[in-house]
Amino acid sequence: MRILVVEAGTWLVHSLSEFRHDNFSVEALAPWGSVFDIAPTSQFDLLLFDLDASIAQESELLFAIQKRWPNLPYILLSAANSTEDRVRCLDSGADDILVKPVALPELVARMRAVLRRHSRPLRNTYLFADLEVNRLTHRVSRGGKTIDLSPKEYALLDFLLGNLGRPVTRAAIIEKVWHADVATFTNIVDVYINYLRHKIDMGNQQPIIRTVRGIGYQIGGN
Repeated sequence: MRILVVEAGTWLVHSLSEFRHDNFSVEALAPWGSVFDIAPTSQFDLLLFDLDASIAQESELLFAIQKRWPNLPYILLSAANSTEDRVRCLDSGADDILVKPVALPELVARMRAVLRRHSRPLRNTYLFADLEVNRLTHRVSRGGKTIDLSPKEYALLDFLLGNLGRPVTRAAIIEKVWHADVATFTNIVDVYINYLRHKIDMGNQQPIIRTVRGIGYQIGGN
């Protein structure tokens, strides 16, 4: 498995070298200024993106990388420690985020988890009432009208539909959608449920997302 590392220095590549026996290798070190020297035809399994607060163009760089390798899962490493900063990072489409300083064994475990999720076959389409979700293109529509969702909004909707008819707890959502402990994210689930409701349920007589008192949220069922 080929890992593309984008960082201002070299600490990630050097640190990960001791884990090369774990069936993956760091195939490319891409400092900020040289990432675009890599041919766009190059194939990678995972991107590790080390955010540096001193780099003002980090968001633009990440966006450009996403355009070059649109299906590449990625993990962000960041010094951001506020909920707002983490939400901003995750909302960019990251599969996971770790707050620096990072424990290498945990990073490697998170890498394995992301790679496992992306290797699983997908059910192509979810249909519920007049809501349709294409899991290959990530197109979401209700009543034939396209709905634009952020990557995390989509991931949350996908998880709820994957548990159609069953209530899911906030803890389960945090674990499966944000891949974090409950203590790390406080009210982020409620915030994103409100985002989804605003986009999916507003203006429709039949709300799709239900609150299950004392448990969490649910789509479908009684």
